[in-house]
Amino acid sequence: MSARIDPKYARQLKDDPESSSEAIVTAACGLDALIQSLPKTVEVRYRYHLIQAVAVVGRGADILALSALPGIKSIETVGDVRASSKDQ
Repeated sequence: MSARIDPKYARQLKDDPESSSEAIVTAACGLDALIQSLPKTVEVRYRYHLIQAVAVVGRGADILALSALPGIKSIETVGDVRASSKDQ
């Protein structure tokens, strides 16, 4: 089973495989197992223990290749997050 990855993000990584990219990688199993399965070419920048994920940086080709690893549930591009409420 391959990891869920947004098709637009996957296309971006394929189009520019040598550029540096940041991603949030969610574990299908434990966080420690996920981190151990990552190749040396992908650097862990932050661990999200609550959601069992890590923020990583690496070449586009390396980030895209993560989708084939068995311990990975999803790969998301890093983006801005904004809070909202019903009153706004």
